[in-house]
Amino acid sequence: MKIIYDDLGIYFGATLKDPDPSKIMTPLTERDNIGASDFFFVLLNGYNDRQQSMQFIVTSAGVQYDAKMTNEFEDAAWNAVWYSEVSINDSGWVAEMFIPYSELRFPDKNVQEWGLQMEREFRRTGTRYSWNHVDNKKGIIFAL
Repeated sequence: MKIIYDDLGIYFGATLKDPDPSKIMTPLTERDNIGASDFFFVLLNGYNDRQQSMQFIVTSAGVQYDAKMTNEFEDAAWNAVWYSEVSINDSGWVAEMFIPYSELRFPDKNVQEWGLQMEREFRRTGTRYSWNHVDNKKGIIFAL
């Protein structure tokens, strides 16, 4: 996992290993429909207040999904303008994302403290791996 930023936005790069890349699930769907694909996602909360987060998902087929999340509600009708690329290789797949600052909410301060969560899901095994611990009784939005 690599995260970098510049004056335009934040870049995420993830190498997602898979013991058998030929079995990576990659059905193509329309935007905002994950379907049965493997996926990688980033959840950002610019105020680190557990009130509103922006979710960005890219599937192993390259389909984008994004949503605003407030407490227990996910608004998938929100469509941000962001960029992603994926590729499958001999050891799994790679996901890259660029999220412009214009698509995020955060305070106008010199020092920023954001909430961040990243997860990856293997659809064929039904397993999910997260960067921060997720209490399944509370759900992902409370993990920030």
